[in-house]
Amino acid sequence: MGISQGWKLGGAIKTTERKLAEGVLVHGDQPLMAWCVGNARVEPKGNAILITKQASGRGKIDPLMALFNAVSLMSLNPEPKKKEYAVFFI
Repeated sequence: MGISQGWKLGGAIKTTERKLAEGVLVHGDQPLMAWCVGNARVEPKGNAILITKQASGRGKIDPLMALFNAVSLMSLNPEPKKKEYAVFFI
């Protein structure tokens, strides 16, 4: 399943920010993610906000973008994979 990039990630950005503020989503205190968040640059476009690699310049933000993609996927409320158990009696 593909996740749209660009302005369509605005909902995921806002959801991530809100969940972090509520304490529902917790930062794992990983230095790499803190570094990537520090590299991110917010670019307002109309009434939307964008965080893009182009706005961030040479700074790497790939793990942050992966987080936004994961939030987008989880917002779709996917069904858990059903496990089928086979029971054999001897």
